[in-house]
Amino acid sequence: MDILKRKTGSMLDIGLVISLAAFVATLINAAAMPGILATGLLIVFTLAIAVIGIWREAHKEGQLDEVELAGASFGARWGVAAVIIIALLATFVPPLQSGINVMAAAFEASPASPIPASVRLFIAGLVCAMIVQLATKSLITLAWRRSKR
Repeated sequence: MDILKRKTGSMLDIGLVISLAAFVATLINAAAMPGILATGLLIVFTLAIAVIGIWREAHKEGQLDEVELAGASFGARWGVAAVIIIALLATFVPPLQSGINVMAAAFEASPASPIPASVRLFIAGLVCAMIVQLATKSLITLAWRRSKR
């Protein structure tokens, strides 16, 4: 049974990597495809990434003991605090606002993209927030595990 669980985890990892690679390849070659085909493929790959990612996390969570599960829960709960702090700092700290304006200007300077600059900036912000949240969650979870062992 343990071998089957390891194989399932590996297959989910491989499926996620393949889906991500296919998404990036489609995104890069979207200009050469008919619009409806590129949009359809991007939607399918996005859904595949989401489903495989959720399934992968559920599979991994099922293999955790009580201390590891509590650490993951604690990390997830408090990992979002870093994103909230960055949002508050961006609201009240002028140098961060200037940095955001520079980034917005860089997005508007590349008009070759079919996606509007405001949408690209919004997506970049979401991706950055996800990266910060996941990194913070990982660090908090690691600290929790080390303190409990």
